[in-house]
Amino acid sequence: MNRSIVTLAIIAAVLLCGCGKQTLKQDVVIRLNKQSATEPLKSGPLCDASQLSAYGVPRTYGNLINADLVITNKSSSECALEALPNAMQDAVRLIRSNGSIVKTQVVSQNVVDVLTVNWLKPKGANATRLSVNWGNWCNASPGNISFRIAFPYNKGILTGSFNSLHRRTYVPACTHPNAPSTLQVLQ
Repeated sequence: MNRSIVTLAIIAAVLLCGCGKQTLKQDVVIRLNKQSATEPLKSGPLCDASQLSAYGVPRTYGNLINADLVITNKSSSECALEALPNAMQDAVRLIRSNGSIVKTQVVSQNVVDVLTVNWLKPKGANATRLSVNWGNWCNASPGNISFRIAFPYNKGILTGSFNSLHRRTYVPACTHPNAPSTLQVLQ
């Protein structure tokens, strides 16, 4: 097995075991979708936002709201969803029902892997997840919110309901009244 993959696997195992205190600024290992040695590398079209559908699965995580943004391909042909973690930091926003952006400060992170490609099969046969943390909300409840993901390469904007689970509005705790609300893309 490739030495760098083993090293990344060990780092991932340490992070996943929950060892140490988690903070918003911790390093995150982005998973590698490694193909087998006998399988040829795939090539094909990048997904366009119009081919995709998405919904949020939020949950309380301490004082934060952690949400998996679940993305599926609703079209009839397979496409590649290329995740560029550093670029995605600014690409995700929370949106109020009136269309205005929920004001948050983007919290960046150090990323070990710079490129992950997820192949989305047609008609929702599989899904990929983009995980985000939302923290420190000290204003009135923003009400029912959605999320917006702006894809690179002019591939459009995907929106979905952030509060899909149990039709409940999830809002993080106010932990620092004089600090901005934060949003961090984890993978």
